[in-house]
Amino acid sequence: MSWLFIYNNIQPKNTMKKRTSRPPAPGSFIEVDGIRIHLQQEGTGAPELVFLHGFLASSAIWEPMLHGLSPFGRVIAVDMPGSGYSEKPVSAPYSLPWLADFTVKIMDELKLEKPILGGHSLGGAVAMHAALRHPKKVHALVLVSPFVYAPLPPPGLRIAKIWPGPMRAFFRSRLGRMFIAGMVRRAVYSSGRKQELVQESTKRLLQHLDADGGWDAATKIGLAAHEYSPGSDMIKRISQPSLVLWGGQDRAHRVKMGEDLVKELAGPSELAVFEGAAHNCHEEEPERFCSLVHDWIQRMEGEK
Repeated sequence: MSWLFIYNNIQPKNTMKKRTSRPPAPGSFIEVDGIRIHLQQEGTGAPELVFLHGFLASSAIWEPMLHGLSPFGRVIAVDMPGSGYSEKPVSAPYSLPWLADFTVKIMDELKLEKPILGGHSLGGAVAMHAALRHPKKVHALVLVSPFVYAPLPPPGLRIAKIWPGPMRAFFRSRLGRMFIAGMVRRAVYSSGRKQELVQESTKRLLQHLDADGGWDAATKIGLAAHEYSPGSDMIKRISQPSLVLWGGQDRAHRVKMGEDLVKELAGPSELAVFEGAAHNCHEEEPERFCSLVHDWIQRMEGEK
């Protein structure tokens, strides 16, 4: 999820004294540069697809896509360092370039042969950095409402830098945690989404934030995101084929950003808009997402 305007003003080291226990991790773990990384994967063979989540999210947002695309190849969803069930070392920089380099190290550890790299929101920005920094490692891109053309940091971020105490106290409180559900509903999903989906996403988000190092890692990621958000100069140098997907009701990243993005990408690109969906369009319409990605890969490979 790109929930940068929701949580980029959070800096608590702990939330409430009583932490919510998490269910067991659904996937497996590998170790990369001394950091334990959680991932989920299904399927075998080519094509190989690697999916990255957005800010404050985890590999869980890709579970329907793991099921839907695995009949056609190997599909992997990664909890990036600092997120989900992966470790959250306080010393890590968590900038988008660092996350991009780390993603390539994960791909190398998994012995992937130039996979298609996908990402939602902040994860899309990480994927774009990886494609530009390691062009021989990334075959193509699937970008779901990526965090591009960053505006000026929002007021919450500026306030947090000056007065972290009040922000820390609010989001650590019971009222602050209750406030999150409404923010998730308005920022991430379309108005027609069921309350159960919002509740489950909010619960999972808080569980990961309450894990050791979760709040600190989220703060560092949020503070660094605007500094490294891909802009025109960077976008015009990305030459891999790209499929860009956007929710027509996205209130976090407007569709106009997607239209501008496909015009500026150096490689062949196309845009598909999910008119009835919002920022997490892939979660809201997973079957359509899988169909679009599968058809695009077939066309892309057939044109070679």
